[in-house]
Amino acid sequence: MKLEAIKADDLFPSREQDVDSEPGDSDSLELLSVGDYVEIRYGSLAEDAFVIAIEPSRDVVAITGAGEVSMVPRRKCAIRIPGVVGTEIARQAALSLEDDTREQAISGRVELVKAMRLFRKELERTNYAVRRVAMEFLYSHFRASDPSEWGVVTVSQARDFITQRLGKEASNFSPSIVKLVMHKFLLDQAEHFSISPTIPDQFHVVPVSYVHETREINGWMASRDPRIDAFIEKCRDIITFAKSLPSQPRNGNEIQAIPHPYITFNEDDQKIITFICHSLGRVRMTQANPFEPTLAEIGRRLGRTYGESTDWAHTLLTDIGVTPHWGPMLLENPLVSRWTDHSEEHLAVEGVKMLEQRASLVDHTNSLPRFGDGVDTVRHDWGDMEVYVIDDDGAQELDDGVSVDPEPGPLGSRWVHVHVADPTALLQPDDELAQVARRRGATLYLPSRSFSMFPDSFTSMFSLGNSPVQPVFTFSVQISADGSIIDYAARPGFVRNVCKLRYDQVDQALGHPTPEMDVIEPLKPRKVIPQYPPLSSRAVDNLKLLNEVARLLVRRRIHDQGYFLSPFAKFESIVQQSPLPTASIPPHRPVHYIGEPSVKLVYPMSGEYNYTSSRHTVAEFMIMTSRVAAKLAMKRNIPILYRVHEVKNLHEVLGPLRDPETGAVPHTLQTRQLHTVTGISTTPGGHDLLGLGGDPYTRATSPLRRFMDVVCHWQLKSSLGNFPPPFNTEQLKVLADELFNSEKEMRRLGSMEGDYWVLRHFKRVFEGSESKEHFRELEAIVVSEPRGDLRHASRLWRRNVYVPKLLAKGTIVDMTREEAFKAERGMTVKVDVKGILPGPVPALELELSRQ
Repeated sequence: MKLEAIKADDLFPSREQDVDSEPGDSDSLELLSVGDYVEIRYGSLAEDAFVIAIEPSRDVVAITGAGEVSMVPRRKCAIRIPGVVGTEIARQAALSLEDDTREQAISGRVELVKAMRLFRKELERTNYAVRRVAMEFLYSHFRASDPSEWGVVTVSQARDFITQRLGKEASNFSPSIVKLVMHKFLLDQAEHFSISPTIPDQFHVVPVSYVHETREINGWMASRDPRIDAFIEKCRDIITFAKSLPSQPRNGNEIQAIPHPYITFNEDDQKIITFICHSLGRVRMTQANPFEPTLAEIGRRLGRTYGESTDWAHTLLTDIGVTPHWGPMLLENPLVSRWTDHSEEHLAVEGVKMLEQRASLVDHTNSLPRFGDGVDTVRHDWGDMEVYVIDDDGAQELDDGVSVDPEPGPLGSRWVHVHVADPTALLQPDDELAQVARRRGATLYLPSRSFSMFPDSFTSMFSLGNSPVQPVFTFSVQISADGSIIDYAARPGFVRNVCKLRYDQVDQALGHPTPEMDVIEPLKPRKVIPQYPPLSSRAVDNLKLLNEVARLLVRRRIHDQGYFLSPFAKFESIVQQSPLPTASIPPHRPVHYIGEPSVKLVYPMSGEYNYTSSRHTVAEFMIMTSRVAAKLAMKRNIPILYRVHEVKNLHEVLGPLRDPETGAVPHTLQTRQLHTVTGISTTPGGHDLLGLGGDPYTRATSPLRRFMDVVCHWQLKSSLGNFPPPFNTEQLKVLADELFNSEKEMRRLGSMEGDYWVLRHFKRVFEGSESKEHFRELEAIVVSEPRGDLRHASRLWRRNVYVPKLLAKGTIVDMTREEAFKAERGMTVKVDVKGILPGPVPALELELSRQ
């Protein structure tokens, strides 16, 4: 191809071509192709490039505007514009510089460098017009009305808003280029917009009060205001006092709070403390940190102890008595705002109102309530049928139970009934509780606490086993002797005979092993087997029958090419002291907390699928129910939200690893490279791993803790009561994006705090001199490609690894280029623990063993 063929008009897709493409969205980045433009991000540094090849590992080979060709990890690609240059010329540029293709490769690369110049000219032209409007209107439009609340904006929403403000002038620019400009603008405006750590296309809009506070404190530092000096001197005095305190509380394991005897924080101190707390929410290196210059200067002036690690600001807050170490770390994260921006007291009052509403709806002729949800006339009374609700100790949201017909049906079939708590008996989509639940998406479970989707007063009303007569939405399924689903139905009802059991209790009653194990200092496991009173013979017989039916369902899924993937094992952390002592932020007086919460680390269950485990029995019936709910919606043409998990190279990658008898697949580097499309959709799609024989899949079994399940119940009830479903397809599409983003945020938050408590435990062991040997000469499996360490100008390198002994992922740091590139992915290397950082971004730092 000759250069004359590449013209400015050829570089950019027309409005009709690119209006539906979403560069920056995770799905769009999954579709990276040769000829695409990508912005490559190395921390806060960005580089424009064209994709010229896609490696089998799915990494990208790209050429920059300077003509440099390099392999780029896909995760470094921040935003994409499809088809900016032709695939033919891009592939020509990817040819080897060996003799037979050298001339073609050089010619292709020269043309792409010139094409990049044209691209950047168009980018500069668009940038001038777009930024002028964005600077004036964007933040004021998307910020929350409450000055203390976070907002949210996607790059697509920002582009659409700016396009509207530009009016007729917008026709002069490519929508894809406008979106790229908005992406860069939002990153640059870090004071007003904070990039989401989980969703590439999303930014959190900083509260107005945060912006004002940040500007004020940065202004104090820039002008050398004496209030900064006074605060630093006060910090030194507090830290000196803290060092004089005992390391252990006087009252055994009880945490002791010791206020400072005479120092207090004045209003100016509190402003600086609030500034430092707000900085903890900035965890992405992709964006410049507006707190960094001031924080760095405070750290420098306090001494070399501070400012040297990624979690030093959190350490400082602990040392000066602002918070215990478990304090504001996550609460300052904007991801948590969806669970904390409503008054729980107010929501509890709303829950009580619904309780009173229910009491007024009792039909005193037969003592059964009527709820007015459109399906009262078809509710079925399940009488004295035993409903087994099986869950963990301490579980509060008991939203599903199972029962079984003891008599077999034709040809040995069995009817199993899954009774799901029915909050939609009272809850309607326009209710305030429903709107809050929609924003939260689900209950957020953390090791130290949980944030419920509904207030406790409302949840307890419907949690199974809390009342003599409770409303349920029951899914009844007839299962054949070979595990096939023969027939199914759904109907609202009442249950009266709920038996609340624990997983270990059921395993004991059926003679099955208990898998849980505790960690005992320093890193030695022992089994913990609780003892429960015996169950009735009727309960044992029914539970055995349910276990047998579940095994039939599993075998059928294995027969239909179901896969049971084993993840990399990691500890589960459980904080046994609840609630933990907390401090109001900012405090009026320093308070130091002596002692540590009691934390239990639980070894994960075996990666092998245990057919006899009560957990897997319950899980199998939940899969069955969600499968049937989706089939019902399709059969009755009711719009609902479907779970989609399509694996494009499933059999190619997993087939050779799969045990044909059990469907089990060990976790390997090959399984990490599966090309999956996971999400929530209004269109039924595949759920390839489960082996559902082509059936669709949704979620319907946890409406007390997942909003998607609530919506499923509302939609299905419409067909039973002959009224229109509350959500149409277009409304569900909006909801699907909301819930998918909420799920990603919850996974990140749960992982961050789980890692925090695990590393906190490791750090206590590591700092004990007698336990150092447990952290040396560890085997580590290399799981990533080398990457430059942005913290060092000398270009040291890093590799991500998995350490089986610690059941933890870590990073080998300070590697030379030779060391970094010597180890192939999947190889085992020997490492020593260098540092354990249980801070806002928990990190296990390792170094190569030199022995």
